[in-house]
Amino acid sequence: MAKNNTILGLDLGSSKICAAICQVNDQSELSVLGLGTSVTAGLSHGSIQDADELSRSIERAIKRASSGLTSIPQKVMVNVPLLGFRFVHNVGLLISKEDTGQISQTDQTECIRRSKNIVQSPEQKMLHMLPINYKVDQQEVKNPVGVFGKTLEVKSHLILAHSETILLLSKLLKRLNLHISGLVYDPLSLSQLVLAEKERDQGAILVDIGGAFTKICLIKEQKLYRSKLIPIGGDTFTKDIAVCLNVSIPEAERLKIIYGDVCLSRINPSETLDITTLSEGPKKIKRILLSQILEARAAELYKLITAEVENELAQRHQVVVIGGGSLLKGMVEYGQAEFGVSTREGLPDMLKSVVESTVYSSAVGLVFYGLKTGSISSPKSQQIPLLERCRSWLKARQ
Repeated sequence: MAKNNTILGLDLGSSKICAAICQVNDQSELSVLGLGTSVTAGLSHGSIQDADELSRSIERAIKRASSGLTSIPQKVMVNVPLLGFRFVHNVGLLISKEDTGQISQTDQTECIRRSKNIVQSPEQKMLHMLPINYKVDQQEVKNPVGVFGKTLEVKSHLILAHSETILLLSKLLKRLNLHISGLVYDPLSLSQLVLAEKERDQGAILVDIGGAFTKICLIKEQKLYRSKLIPIGGDTFTKDIAVCLNVSIPEAERLKIIYGDVCLSRINPSETLDITTLSEGPKKIKRILLSQILEARAAELYKLITAEVENELAQRHQVVVIGGGSLLKGMVEYGQAEFGVSTREGLPDMLKSVVESTVYSSAVGLVFYGLKTGSISSPKSQQIPLLERCRSWLKARQ
């Protein structure tokens, strides 16, 4: 790998695009050189609607991230828009023919390959194949290689994406002179950045509230065990306000950001707000009405999440909430009350003083994931040096 190699982390979100330009040296140490964001255009509900508009949005984010730099990276780690995603558990089986009576590395590799054999439509492409657990002669083992036995079984978590979306994204990035080093389902990278080592070992539920979707991931024993998409996100809350109060989307977004709070107990019942409606113009409303609209949607979202991870909540797994939608006031506290277990904001302790860190977590996490998995280089660096460099870079620009 060339010295001072640079790579771009590109987070394609429903409402904004975030770019992180990072540098990897010969010791596989990573530092952040620049960050930039732009409003998303041409991408709606995980579907690329207008490749040219999306391309311009990406260019704007990269231009802002590269301000003051002499060059722009040509390699990119990017998340895949969520249209047509499918999550499947599948099992691979193999009878070992090794003379030693032990399961070999070759057996393991072949069994994992067999776990990928599912009925797959031409419209879908395998994005990730993640082994969850192994059994040798029906006995669960952490690592089957070297274990005495005849029958090997592996259960894998398969993540499939929409083929056309990947093709469009690849063509779009190629036109921007960007070479894809890795296509990622971004909760995989986020889990590396926002979950503590203990949480990834013992079990954690990662809830990523984006603009159009909420992504739920169960992480335990350092593995992604289960994934789920819920078609509710921050944009849904905004649209609820717009419909219920008869205001424009920009006005609804303003009200949500400045006055929104899903915890009704904190709102003074007599407090009023000035709003501009579409039919009546300026008028006053009670602030608690705004909170009631938001609380109703938060209750629905968290009930859907609870239904998906009920067993894990019963086991007292940690819940970590992240994403732009989680920045709505009261979302973490409301989640704590609904889930009945420890619930925290998805922000590393050492970055809590950095305002921009939540915005760019996914973009930086994509690069970190590429470094750790070998898409960029052998994973030699540790997570703490990466986070310290992110913090130093951001603090210097406050």
